[in-house]
Amino acid sequence: MTRPPALLALLLVLASACGTTQPAKVSPAPPVEARPPAPVPVAVPCLPVGPPTRAPELRAPELRRGDEAYERGDLAGAAAAYDAYLATSPAMEAAREVDRVLARLVVLCSLPPTRDPVAARDYHERLVREFPDSTHRAEADLVLRASIELDAHKKKIQDLEKEVARLKQVVEKLKEIDLAPKKPP
Repeated sequence: MTRPPALLALLLVLASACGTTQPAKVSPAPPVEARPPAPVPVAVPCLPVGPPTRAPELRAPELRRGDEAYERGDLAGAAAAYDAYLATSPAMEAAREVDRVLARLVVLCSLPPTRDPVAARDYHERLVREFPDSTHRAEADLVLRASIELDAHKKKIQDLEKEVARLKQVVEKLKEIDLAPKKPP
């Protein structure tokens, strides 16, 4: 019994519509002639069958929202979406994207309006602990160091401003003493 040519053509059309490249072996029909026919390579059919459409979004929705917000400059929206992604991402997907998300959260938590130095350090520690060889680590290291230095400079400025205010009070008191009427001896 031989397969009708229309069935073979249909299988080839279905296979090409799916875009898969793994050949499947089709069992040949019993030989009619003395020589056996060569097997016809056919791609494994996939569902749904139909015209090729745009590739499905492979990223988690939270990750996609975080990336879009980050690119728009919506730092608070990106941080919220990335946090949601870390809380809900499946393990297999997490292995692919978590290091990048952690590095971006280090950056986001180091900048206003989402500045949170404690969270930035926590995200950085997790990045170093879970992904010590990450390609995103250098960026996170640099941003965290800059954030720590910024905090140290802000503290120093606050201390100097307090000292200036104290010295101004001392000068005012000295002026009062100097300008006060003197009693004759």
